[in-house]
Amino acid sequence: MGQTKLPKAVRDALHPYLLNAVLVIVDRNKKKPIDSRSKPLWQQSLYVVLKRDGTYLCGCCGMENGTLVVHPQPQRVDAREQFRNHRDAEVVGQIVTIVRRLL
Repeated sequence: MGQTKLPKAVRDALHPYLLNAVLVIVDRNKKKPIDSRSKPLWQQSLYVVLKRDGTYLCGCCGMENGTLVVHPQPQRVDAREQFRNHRDAEVVGQIVTIVRRLL
């Protein structure tokens, strides 16, 4: 069975760890983001963020002066999005498991 090709815009919007994922488990009890960007990429916590327009975003998150800061692309330091916490966006939970299909 072949892999599904995602459009470039979708691939760019996804965190690299989520590419080719079959199932993602989110712990909805872990809603307080801890900025872990100083850790190696494999140790950084990923969070699912729900924006008020109904779209989701995934990435490393942190709080800066009451502002939710999301870093969806770990290889691009300048790629960050800022939201007013609980107004423009809110953390749904922390990703604790990513399941991929083995070929």
